[in-house]
Amino acid sequence: MRVGYINRRILIELENIVRRSINLLPYLFWLFLDPKKFTLIKKEEIKNILVTYSGATGDTYNVLGILNKIKTTYPETNLYYLTTEKNRKFVKNPEIKLINEERAVKLLKSKKIDTAVVLDLVYKEKLYPFLLKPKYVISNNFISISDFFKVPPVFSTRRIFPTNINDVLHQIRCFECLGLDINRKLDFYFPRDAEKFAEKFYKKKINKNEKVIFMHVSGGKIVRCLKEKKVPSPIWPIENWAELANILMKKYKCKLILTGNDEEKSVVNQVYSKIINKTQAINLCGKTSLEQIASLLKRANLLITLDTSIAHIGGQVDVPVIDLIGSYDPRLGFPWTEKRVMLHHYEVCGGCRKYSCPEGNNICMKSISVKEVLKAVSSFL
Repeated sequence: MRVGYINRRILIELENIVRRSINLLPYLFWLFLDPKKFTLIKKEEIKNILVTYSGATGDTYNVLGILNKIKTTYPETNLYYLTTEKNRKFVKNPEIKLINEERAVKLLKSKKIDTAVVLDLVYKEKLYPFLLKPKYVISNNFISISDFFKVPPVFSTRRIFPTNINDVLHQIRCFECLGLDINRKLDFYFPRDAEKFAEKFYKKKINKNEKVIFMHVSGGKIVRCLKEKKVPSPIWPIENWAELANILMKKYKCKLILTGNDEEKSVVNQVYSKIINKTQAINLCGKTSLEQIASLLKRANLLITLDTSIAHIGGQVDVPVIDLIGSYDPRLGFPWTEKRVMLHHYEVCGGCRKYSCPEGNNICMKSISVKEVLKAVSSFL
């Protein structure tokens, strides 16, 4: 429903108030009624940790970045990870024990799990009763409006509050309250075959001392919207991407690489078709895995991307990231790196968190100019 941008901003703020209020309720329940909060956490007793999470691709890689760092810092700790079927393929680190719901229940019933970190309830109804078994239970205080009426609050040793902070910081704090110190860093796990792919690619395709800039111009939300014939909230105009690409190649004499998966080819190919100097551009859309892209990005000079999973992966592999943000609240989700520039016009419109623009004209993204992006590029190159 279109209500106009001024009224939309009012609705967004009211929705945020409702969301924060709902998230306050389980915290108050824990604060006043949960007896587990009096349990003293002894770090030396933590040996087997069950982590549950079912977020989107980028969020999943952030959680895996935390788990990878914990395994590096505390190699003797066993990590069991329960996630949705579609997210299981992202777990590449063999030191993280990927389990299903049945296995999780068995481990909880046998009391082998001494600590559960519930970042969200992956399997709400079946798993919930067994989360009373571990000695320590840490809960992320975020709960959706729909879940609030379906699942009672988890009895927790600690609850992390407030929720209106960066998602990664919120998740890191869930582990810090156990006494685990990872210096607030994330580790990306690079499979050996992905590293070999990247080494071969750079040797064959990139000249010595040549700058490499990656551009990620599409995403899952955009694909979904286009299929539904709606206006995608996070899309940036094709003409802007093409203009930016042509200026970058002319100014920096760089190699420009476009990324994306098979479903994103439509948008990526439109941008590629408008690139003038195609000898300096490489279209990798649909030709690489996320791990291969991560290994390529690790060796690059810059990543310019929409606010999607690649932005978070770029933050983990230490490549400078320019993140173009539209409908999401830039305070809550951004690449976990100091080498970042976030471009957004929250004062114009933004924060609705909707994948399709409810107003039918995503001025939140259209307000970002090519000139702004070029200025951000100059701060890194």
